[in-house]
Amino acid sequence: MRSQVARATAAGVLFLALTACTPAGGGRVGLTLGEDGHLTVAVAWCDRAPDTVVVHRHSGGESLDQARVSGPALTGDGIGFVDLEELPAGWSVTEGDLDLREDQFYEVSAFRSGVQLTYGSVTLRAGHEKALYRDRIVIQYYDDGSQYGYDVKLTQDGLKKQAQEWC
Repeated sequence: MRSQVARATAAGVLFLALTACTPAGGGRVGLTLGEDGHLTVAVAWCDRAPDTVVVHRHSGGESLDQARVSGPALTGDGIGFVDLEELPAGWSVTEGDLDLREDQFYEVSAFRSGVQLTYGSVTLRAGHEKALYRDRIVIQYYDDGSQYGYDVKLTQDGLKKQAQEWC
């Protein structure tokens, strides 16, 4: 009897730990080229727009902090953009730098400060921005065989639809 109670208690604690620490879906993040050809983060959201973009560098199986970029919450009709080469007004690098090294893999994600919301993430191999398009936004889907996922190109409306599915 004690072992059943202990197992039930452990299962309950594990469930609470897993669900309490998992941020809710706030939308979807992708990458595109801005009108001037700059690497740009695109974020579509459901209720609350993000105010932070984080870049991690993948090296030797580890995810290393590269940069944190923060500013006022994005505005727009459910979608906004952060140019990583020429930051929007009010946005700044608050940690690290945006000096992306050629042929390194990076993961870009977006967050909303003060709340448990995530907008997902997207990977990029620096120096390969030519695979991006001005009129499409790249997101990734993952399967068991791919470490970095496979690219899917969407329109702005397509990214907004993906965001709604995540929320």
